[in-house]
Order: sequence, then structure tokens, then C-alpha cells
Amino acid sequence: LGFVNASADPAILREIPTFREWTRGAAERARELGYSVDQFWLQDANCSATRLVELLQARGIRGLIVAGLQNDGILPPSHAEIWSDFSTVVIGLRPQEPPLHFTANDQFSTARYAVAALRMGGYTRIGLVIDLRIDAWLEHRFCAGFFSEGKGSGGRVFDFAKNEREAFGRWL
Repeated sequence: LGFVNASADPAILREIPTFREWTRGAAERARELGYSVDQFWLQDANCSATRLVELLQARGIRGLIVAGLQNDGILPPSHAEIWSDFSTVVIGLRPQEPPLHFTANDQFSTARYAVAALRMGGYTRIGLVIDLRIDAWLEHRFCAGFFSEGKGSGGRVFDFAKNEREAFGRWL
């Protein structure tokens, strides 16, 4: 299997804990099933799409896991031959182009479940601290789930990326 980093940052799969766990988990499960996983960086200037296809074929790789897709969810059109020649699944952000199979956490349900559990525990002032850029990449699913379940609780969202510590402290 090939584990493809689609981010502009070659180190993102090591630096972000969620991506690091995906990489580790995929390699561990592949080993359990008798497969190996080779990692590739999609944006590598020294490896064109044609060269990447050659590498994948030479290594007998038939399936790809794509992670690290960000922002607009669009994979480079220059790599179209890869997506048509290999079984591919994207994990994390839903790809907009090309339309590939993907798997992701259900952020909406995760947020709703968390708020419901807090309410069951007797909490009434529930807040959400989140990087709103990431929530935007995820089509606002965390905030939507938070507000869907937290209606009437006076819940407040704090943007982690904007370092709203003072506002959070006043609210708390």
C-alpha cells in the first residue's frame, strides 16, 4: 500500500497528532494483514506524477491511502492518472476534486455526542474551543453539531487559532 501525504508540508503526517496516528495505525493494520506501507509526498518537486506512478508500479503497490488534504479539498489535476490507475481512499477531509472514496470522522455527531454527554453530567454552560480554520475545512461540522445539540445552553465558540485565551477566561 502507498500512504500519500497530499499536504504542501512534507512533515505534516509526523507533526499533527491525528495524522501521526493515522499513519501509525495504517502501517500496523497493514502488517497484521501481511502488507507493507510505503510513504510518498505528493508535492515532491523531484517526483512528477509519471515518476510516482512508475515507483508505485515497481513496488507492486495497488492501493493508496491519501491523507493531509487541506483547504479546498482539491488534489492536483497533474496527478489525475494516479487516481484512475490505483484503488484510492482519502482519509480526513472530503476530496472535492477528483471525487474519490473517502473516510472521515463524523464531526457533527462527535460534537453532538460530546455536548449531550456534558448535559447529562449536569453541565449547563458548555463551550467549544476549536481552530475555526479546521472547522471550515470540515464544512463547519464541529460547530454545527455543537450548536445543534447545545441549543439554548448559551454555548460559546472560541477560536483556538486566534488565541482567544482572555475571552475564554472571562467566559469561564
